[in-house]
Amino acid sequence: MTVFRLLHMNANIVYLGGVAFNALFALLIIIISMKLCPEFKYFYAVITFIPIVFWLMSSYSYDCMNFVLSMLLFSY
Repeated sequence: MTVFRLLHMNANIVYLGGVAFNALFALLIIIISMKLCPEFKYFYAVITFIPIVFWLMSSYSYDCMNFVLSMLLFSY
């Protein structure tokens, strides 16, 4: 994350900050998806708490963004 690099943090802090932002962003988008489509609220909750999805949301890759944005797209 650029914010952590501008603050001259070491690589471990930059990595952990990116992982934390990724997880928080994923949870925010999932909550928005649940609000937009309340009939599938429990389905989204079950999908979110599958262990591989939970691990994917707390990683440092773009897969998390693709997953939660596709959830948001299908909730419309």
